[in-house]
Amino acid sequence: IAIAFIGSDISSDLNDLMQTIKNRVIGESGYYYILNSNINDKKYGEFISHPTLSKKSGLDISDKNGVYIIKEILNKRNGDLTYIWNDEEKFTVFENFDEWNWLLVGGVNSNEIFKDANKLMYLIITLSIITLVVISISIFITLTISLKSLKRIKDGLLSFFRYLNKESNSIEKIAIDSEDEFGIMAKQINENIEKAKKATDEDRKLIDETVAVLSEFEHGDLCQRINIEVSNPALMELKNVLNRMANNLESNIENVLNVLEQYSNYNYLNKISTKNLKEHLLKLANGVNTLGDSITKMLIENKSIGLKLDESSNILLKNVDKLNISSNEAAASLEE
Repeated sequence: IAIAFIGSDISSDLNDLMQTIKNRVIGESGYYYILNSNINDKKYGEFISHPTLSKKSGLDISDKNGVYIIKEILNKRNGDLTYIWNDEEKFTVFENFDEWNWLLVGGVNSNEIFKDANKLMYLIITLSIITLVVISISIFITLTISLKSLKRIKDGLLSFFRYLNKESNSIEKIAIDSEDEFGIMAKQINENIEKAKKATDEDRKLIDETVAVLSEFEHGDLCQRINIEVSNPALMELKNVLNRMANNLESNIENVLNVLEQYSNYNYLNKISTKNLKEHLLKLANGVNTLGDSITKMLIENKSIGLKLDESSNILLKNVDKLNISSNEAAASLEE
């Protein structure tokens, strides 16, 4: 059995690595250090590299709150930890290298982390305030220059709202002919006012005709219909519903009248269909049908009584004939 072995002395490389780690700084006062993370080693928790505590154990080091810093780091092995050191908050990040049982730790005061961020934040706040002031001045100047145009737009809109609320019968358009943003806005508003006025006038005409037709319905005339066409889908649907309702009512009333007319001519065979009828129309149809059934029943009973009377009349007639014969015979006997 033989073993071939080639060794290389890395002591100088390790020393260079340790020196590099010692020379690394974080912020102004932050630094890196290495801990022995081999739990089976008697030097477990010892500083392998540290600016001031090299070769010393850190297991007993704690902060003012009683947190054992090195123990916490060794237990976590990877992650971060915040603690109080020398009355300042300190932030550390660490990661374990299992192959060498080294735990590399980097720590720095928290205020140094946010130092540059705070400078940037103050700069942004200052620039924001300056920008806000400049924008405010620009807006003030723009509003001052445009106040006249805005007043005209306001007056035009108020006139349109008065028309919508039926407080006025006319609309004053916005009198702005400029080519700037206010002129374009005024033009668009005027065009939309025209469209809204046209639609409102159409809606009012439809509503007026609807009121007139419903007034005729109230007096019993179901032949009237709404014939105006408008661009408002909701009002067109209302118009169609009212017209369908009138058609339905007129058709059902016609059916009732036709059946009643047949009843007046002594024809009680037909009935009113109750399909798709509800509430009052259903009650009316059932009432007429019940009336026809009652009259038919009464006629059947009258016919039965008439037949019985006819039979009784025949019997009475026969008895009268017998009585007449008997009277004639008695008269003949008396004469003899």
